Amino acid sequence: MTFLTLELAACASVVLTIKKVAPKLAGVPFLIKVVHFIFVASFCVIGVDGFHILVWIFSRHQEYSEAFSNTNPLGIDHFLLECVGYGFALAGAVLCLASLKLGDLRSWALRTVLTLALPYCVLYPSIMATVSKRNEMHSDIYFARVTTLFMLVWSVAAIIFYTRKSVRTQLVFK
Repeated sequence: MTFLTLELAACASVVLTIKKVAPKLAGVPFLIKVVHFIFVASFCVIGVDGFHILVWIFSRHQEYSEAFSNTNPLGIDHFLLECVGYGFALAGAVLCLASLKLGDLRSWALRTVLTLALPYCVLYPSIMATVSKRNEMHSDIYFARVTTLFMLVWSVAAIIFYTRKSVRTQLVFK
């Protein structure tokens, strides 16, 4: 139940951020606003899994360690993957919070999201496939690779979007 609560809290936070910031963006073209808020919402919801893993680490660490000893799509040692999981959890939590502040047009949040988006989105499918505890690892590996490709494209699209001069002149980050 905690996991669903975190997702709902993230979605509610995005809605409140949009409601708060939308009036300030009255002069911004509709398409730029929509794409901006889609990136904000997606990175917030993706990043909330960092909080899931942090809760898991601190509340049931033995279970966390066992989950990371499963076969993984990256094909790396389980101890190394467990260490990557710690960094992944922290990065996800930071990405979630920074994406909310990105919605509020904070320049530090833009730098943070653009820095974390690519590595986090590339690792996300493999980490999630590893901890899913399913025995169908062959299909999980295929799904993780396809999802990694999609998320790679998604994060590169965000980087391109936010570094475009036309977007930077419309969305004024403070």
